[in-house]
Amino acid sequence: MKNQREYSQKILDNELALLWVHSVGVILLAFYCVHARFEAAFPWLTAWVGLPWAAWGVSKTGYTMKSTKQNTAGGITYETAMLAAMEEKQNPQTIAEETLTDL
Repeated sequence: MKNQREYSQKILDNELALLWVHSVGVILLAFYCVHARFEAAFPWLTAWVGLPWAAWGVSKTGYTMKSTKQNTAGGITYETAMLAAMEEKQNPQTIAEETLTDL
């Protein structure tokens, strides 16, 4: 079976592709402005490129934190949840007793 990527990974990849298209477009616009002898300052172009990259950095950090929490001993993953559900199904009395002793 082919290993499928998570939906959040696909979104992050799409964001990155869109960000690169946007950045190249802004750079081309800057070259056109210079070619057409546009004499104003370019800080708006810098912000137009820099701010989306900063937002993507926040998005990437959030995804990395999510992945870190999921892949730790205390984190929840699909396999861990399914294993716990199977154990509960096989030994409902034992799990109930363990829960009562924890209280």
